[in-house]
Amino acid sequence: MQHSSHERLPLLGAAACGIIHAGFSLYWALGGQSLIDTLGSDIADFFSTRQALLGAVGIVKIIAACAPLALGIFEWPHPMVTRGFCWAGGGALVVWGGANTVIGNAVLLGAGDDSRTVDRVAMAGHAWLWDPLFLLWGTLLLIALAVGVPRHSTRTRPRRKRQR
Repeated sequence: MQHSSHERLPLLGAAACGIIHAGFSLYWALGGQSLIDTLGSDIADFFSTRQALLGAVGIVKIIAACAPLALGIFEWPHPMVTRGFCWAGGGALVVWGGANTVIGNAVLLGAGDDSRTVDRVAMAGHAWLWDPLFLLWGTLLLIALAVGVPRHSTRTRPRRKRQR
């Protein structure tokens, strides 16, 4: 592995965040109930009869969590493509997780329409657990990409010999 710990540590952290997220999706797909109420009744009801879909979501999360780490270990083959996908994924995680963390906390503090009942357990789950975990996952991934330099870009071109 040629890259420094400056890239390695945030890649490991990002993978860990994604694996935690994925682990719960797989746990719920297998019928687990712990923390299911932090999703909200609409989401929990939707997936209650679609365990295979929830399992697929978990597998996609595992791939998304582990792929950047694996690509970093193999020194970013096809870096324009692989790093580009990772930049896009990290950005999406930051925007999604960040926006929903802010919105969830605002709702918990009383912002918004008071005419509807808020599921405070689900809102807290999103504001304090699931969406901040998305935010952290994306932030760590973006940090790794920002501080890591693909190996090919650190090489210098061989100098041509002058012809006399």
